[in-house]
Amino acid sequence: LKAGIVFADAVSTVSPTYAREITTPEFGCGLEGVLKKYSYKLFGILNGIDYELWNPETDPHIYVNYTDNSIRQKRINKGFFLKDIGFNNYRAPLLVFIGRLTRQKGIEILIKALEKLSGEALNFAILGVGNENANRAILELGRKCRNVYVSVKYDEPLSRKMYASADFLLMPSLFEPCGLNQMIAMRYGTLVVARQTGGLADTVKDIEKPGGYGFLFKTFSPQALLEAIRRAEKTYRESRTWLEDVRKSVMRLDFSWNA
Repeated sequence: LKAGIVFADAVSTVSPTYAREITTPEFGCGLEGVLKKYSYKLFGILNGIDYELWNPETDPHIYVNYTDNSIRQKRINKGFFLKDIGFNNYRAPLLVFIGRLTRQKGIEILIKALEKLSGEALNFAILGVGNENANRAILELGRKCRNVYVSVKYDEPLSRKMYASADFLLMPSLFEPCGLNQMIAMRYGTLVVARQTGGLADTVKDIEKPGGYGFLFKTFSPQALLEAIRRAEKTYRESRTWLEDVRKSVMRLDFSWNA
């Protein structure tokens, strides 16, 4: 790999921020020195998703199809999904995690944060699979917390229902070269709560900035994630009109391969 970096005409990775991060000891995995030396030919080109494949207007797996102009149909999806998983607090926000159950994806801080939110008027759903220890820990979380639904498996049709139903997607990643889940979520009008790292920093803009549409946190800790969830919850409860407008706007963002 080092020889490839040295002799290549150009070196590419999947987001601009990650291209900078890998020139540091925290993310360089021992190659930060050579990457920094050859940073003049190191480029981060943001990844993308297939907008035909991920399209709430035509997705056959979701309960009700919708577009940015019929965004209120998203509530119908949420209602059906909550009914399917046995939850009945339809007014509470629905926050979902979809992905591998690994430290990279922030599972350890997710579990600790959700334990502190057990019993509150919040709905959580987790879909993913990891190693035996991770699977056991996430199943135990689901048993302890009545407001946390857990499905330990890979299930794309279910993931699509979750994207279409959720109010917020959780991505508390330790590192994230690019990430596709946040792009898919926004395509379905779901706002993103994410750690400000790698491609997440390039694709999610915090609501406290002009034109912002997501909820970012910097420190990799349960407390920082918890505070970001609280901000999302406050927005959900106090700014419904704004929330609907922002859902429309994120559906109109272009993270397609064309871009």
